[in-house]
Amino acid sequence: MPESPGVLTEDEAVELFAYLLTSARTQLDEPPDYASMRLLTAAEPLRDRVAGRVSPEVAAMLEATLVPSSHARNSRGRPMTDGMLELIRTRRVIRAMSDRSIPLQDLEKILEAGRWAPAGGNQRVVRFVAVRDPKTLEVLRRVSPGMLQRPAAAIVLCLDHEAIRANEIPDNDPVPYVDIGTTMQTMLLAAHALGIGSGPVTSFAHEAVRVALNLPRELTPELMVCFGYAEKGARQPLTRGGGAPRVTWQDLTHWERHPQSPQS
Repeated sequence: MPESPGVLTEDEAVELFAYLLTSARTQLDEPPDYASMRLLTAAEPLRDRVAGRVSPEVAAMLEATLVPSSHARNSRGRPMTDGMLELIRTRRVIRAMSDRSIPLQDLEKILEAGRWAPAGGNQRVVRFVAVRDPKTLEVLRRVSPGMLQRPAAAIVLCLDHEAIRANEIPDNDPVPYVDIGTTMQTMLLAAHALGIGSGPVTSFAHEAVRVALNLPRELTPELMVCFGYAEKGARQPLTRGGGAPRVTWQDLTHWERHPQSPQS
């Protein structure tokens, strides 16, 4: 006997229950932006199939959990938007910075972006020390030959060796240092999106920085990121000359296998 149009089939009821349960667990356990990427992809077809055959309350729950179509496309590995590519393409290291201060909320946005940077095994062994005090920034600059700019703020990326040991990461494992790199790049792009210049610094006296920032022994400073607004009209140090050819992705890429080098 065919099912009544006003009643869900057993399969539909199970599917609806599983979807709503998964959605609720995901929203509870994960931040909203990340959670919406993990919702079941069958949401819209499911809603359309059961329309008119569930209570208004269940229909409202289902509608509330749907992922907007544009978000679902972007969050499931589809091509990046032109805006995203432009952000990556136009970011530059800024070494001539003005004395304009950076709003605290913008610095907090950069720190939050760093928290969402890729991390090996999601183990989160990178720690941040954010510095805004001009006197501390001057001390950091004096012990950092690589800090050509005079930043309005800096974030020192440190490795937490207590967390490394707790996660049983071997001493020779490069992953924590890769995490430093992914965190740096994420912060650089976040700053650029906010209209703030930035630049990494790796040349500094590690022990002097540790003392200046009162770091415990389990935290080692590995890299600093300077932030500030670009000085208008200033030529940025270390920029390539106008006649130098730009490197393209084709210059850096081989497909499938690297060609054999000619025998000398």
